[in-house]
Amino acid sequence: MPIARSSRLPEEFAGHPIALLYRVGADARRRFADRLAERGSTVAGYAALAWLEEQGPGCQRQLGDALGLDPGDVVRLVDQLEAAALVRREADPVDRRRHRVTVTAAGVVERRGCRQAMAAVEDELLAPLDAPDRATLTALLARLLVERGGAGRDGSRPRGGAVRPPQPLPA
Repeated sequence: MPIARSSRLPEEFAGHPIALLYRVGADARRRFADRLAERGSTVAGYAALAWLEEQGPGCQRQLGDALGLDPGDVVRLVDQLEAAALVRREADPVDRRRHRVTVTAAGVVERRGCRQAMAAVEDELLAPLDAPDRATLTALLARLLVERGGAGRDGSRPRGGAVRPPQPLPA
């Protein structure tokens, strides 16, 4: 199928997946960040809530490793989430030098709202694709991510371990 040329893309870029991924990814990031900002949330905040709810209470270092954040950024993120009463931070009973972070009931509700915002952005962005095309796109992107080891900007693996393909959102 020929690729429709965008008036804003140089012709040289129109047939290259990397350029197309870059443009679609930038649009997706902007839309998703804007939608979360309407809720007073951020992508990092949503990711932290999701990780903590999926993994259970964790120390700040584990959270930072999982999200690929520097320790100082984790502290600021947890400070923001705690100020919004979305997480609770307390001394780890096993090692009082560490802080354990737990999602609160309000954090669970916020995660649900962020998940709905993500689904709405996906529906907007992927509207031209039917369900089989969306499933194919998801499978291909997940395969690329897994094959690349979830590589970050510098080609390194995230400190949080294995990369799992994205799971479908619950209805």
